Amino acid sequence: MKKIILMMLVGSLCLSLCACGGTESTNENNANTQTESNSETQTTDTSTVNDNKDDEASMWETYYYVDDFNQPTEDGYICNSTYFLGTFSNSATTDSNLFVTVVVDEVDIAFFLYEYGSHQVKNSSSLYDDLYNITMRTADGTNLSFTGTMFCGDDRILIDQDYIPQVISALSQEGNTMTSFYIENAETTTTNYLFTVISNNFAEQYEALMN
Repeated sequence: MKKIILMMLVGSLCLSLCACGGTESTNENNANTQTESNSETQTTDTSTVNDNKDDEASMWETYYYVDDFNQPTEDGYICNSTYFLGTFSNSATTDSNLFVTVVVDEVDIAFFLYEYGSHQVKNSSSLYDDLYNITMRTADGTNLSFTGTMFCGDDRILIDQDYIPQVISALSQEGNTMTSFYIENAETTTTNYLFTVISNNFAEQYEALMN
């Protein structure tokens, strides 16, 4: 299973938030994006990001993985160009700020969660995977429940493969359709995350990625 490692420039993010009064940062802060595949680490060259100057409102962009020589490959993925916002709660806080990046490639859908906008959620264990219960609420109010996994030593929640088609369908709705996700740690249910993803131009970017 292909795994993607996104290393965010937390310092740049914090400076951006201070300068902009809490406005969303763009994925230019993701300059150190990395991917690991078949036990070989690859990085993502952000210079290959599609430049949608003709559509300032586009929320989703296409990126390409690069190999060990920092050369772009033909393997791409899409992710939101500005953070989706939400809230998180645990035993120490309630409804605090959450930033979310959603990454979609030909195989996986991953959620990267940033508590307080800067503290990335990770699984620090080298022995155990973290299981999450996920509920997706579509624009028409329908709920769909499934699971996600953050593997040991990893930094993103990968959703259950069996439900990827349903999630893709929800995100492919026309216009700025909103799809909400409630994610709860299966073992520590006091830890939960709530955020909304906007479809915007997802469908066209995903179609181009798959063709």
